[in-house]
Amino acid sequence: MRAAGATDPGCKREENQDSFLIDEDIGLFIVADGMGGHKGGELASSIAVSTLRDYIRAKRWDKDRIGVVRNAFSLANKAIMEKASEDPELSGMGTTATMAWITEGRMIIAHVGDSRAYLYRKGELFRITKDHSLLQDLIERGRVKPEEGRGHVMRNIITKALGVSEDLTPDIFVDRFEPTDALLLCTDGLTVHLTDGRIEEAICAKGDDPEMAVNALIEEAKAEGGSDNITAILVVGDRFKAIPLVAPALIRVRKADRGKAMWVAAALLMLVLSALFLLGGMHLTLSSKGGELVICRSLMIPGTTWVTERTGLPSSWADLVEKDWRGKEVGRIDEARKSVARIFVKALRMGPRKVKRIWIEKGLYYVEKAGIDRIGFSNEEISDFLLDLGDIALSIGAWGLAFDSYSRALAYCSGKEEFVERAIRGMVESNYRAGMLGEYMEMLRKRLASNPNDDLAKRILVIGSDIRNKKRGE
Repeated sequence: MRAAGATDPGCKREENQDSFLIDEDIGLFIVADGMGGHKGGELASSIAVSTLRDYIRAKRWDKDRIGVVRNAFSLANKAIMEKASEDPELSGMGTTATMAWITEGRMIIAHVGDSRAYLYRKGELFRITKDHSLLQDLIERGRVKPEEGRGHVMRNIITKALGVSEDLTPDIFVDRFEPTDALLLCTDGLTVHLTDGRIEEAICAKGDDPEMAVNALIEEAKAEGGSDNITAILVVGDRFKAIPLVAPALIRVRKADRGKAMWVAAALLMLVLSALFLLGGMHLTLSSKGGELVICRSLMIPGTTWVTERTGLPSSWADLVEKDWRGKEVGRIDEARKSVARIFVKALRMGPRKVKRIWIEKGLYYVEKAGIDRIGFSNEEISDFLLDLGDIALSIGAWGLAFDSYSRALAYCSGKEEFVERAIRGMVESNYRAGMLGEYMEMLRKRLASNPNDDLAKRILVIGSDIRNKKRGE
């Protein structure tokens, strides 16, 4: 059995609240994704990992191994809650935890939260765990389609985690672990960006080198945005064999044709070098094509301009923001996308006459790619933009987008009371219109029961009750 693991803060966060453990001596592997602010989340995941490790290592010879695992999770839960009670700044901290204990050809998987365990066996990938999240509940009740889940606004609302409630029982799965199997444990920073199919491809192609496979998965998730901390552990059996997805072609040249082949190779090399030279002389600009804002690439020769990326946004929005934007050089592709993100934010704040849902989705794609806090706006401007976006989303019936916008605005309000009030009312209103206010308030009551000092939850519940009562009276 071989194993490797890695963790990365991702592309949007400076801190890393994930923790992981590989203890091959006893066959123990754990990933944990902390929550509750930088200080609390990092500490909660660290406590979880160390408590689980210490207890299981001490009890590894017990015959009732499932009982050992349950007790270990109970102790970890208690340790996190006790630590949180000692320091008001740690109030509300918690963590997911997904663990595998592999001994004597048998594996015990234990799990709380939305980190995951996958088993790759005989050419197929199986998801072992079920996410403990509000989104998963909605999927199971048919309220949300599974394919809509990856970017859904409710994705981050966890319904079970260590440190949140005294009454906690982990999900436990028991199976054999065969020498040809591979087991992946990962936090949601990986699965929010990569489909199960892409995870399967990486394990299939690179799994016989677990370190290479784990690093490849993390880099793929970062290339897709890296919006959260990313952690993964891959465990493979001794007889696991990777299957390259594309085998390299073998080209044999007969002795009589070698001279011709050399001339062909030289010509190809010249073409490649010429192309690289021309690419070095290219520049990117913004332009309009058929009323659509586009990113163009051109050579330093008149008439050699072509569209390299369609943004899906109306070019009239760019006209709102800036007069002389057409043909303006915008540097590399990432700088071009930042420019598009800035145009979208500025135009939306100016209140365009016409707004389509697809334009909002396209604009947000560029904002996410660039990073909302990296496109040149103050916290107050970002908060104002997100609140305006929430209002527009409500007006076009995009309840999930509205809730996401209002809740994200809270992080940038900087304590500005009118922004906070508007954000909370927007969160409640979007849940009400989506027919989910009851579930949302019940989740907040549970959160408040485990953390009576959660002033935000208290405030949302008061406003939620007020709005619901007014709606009933209308």
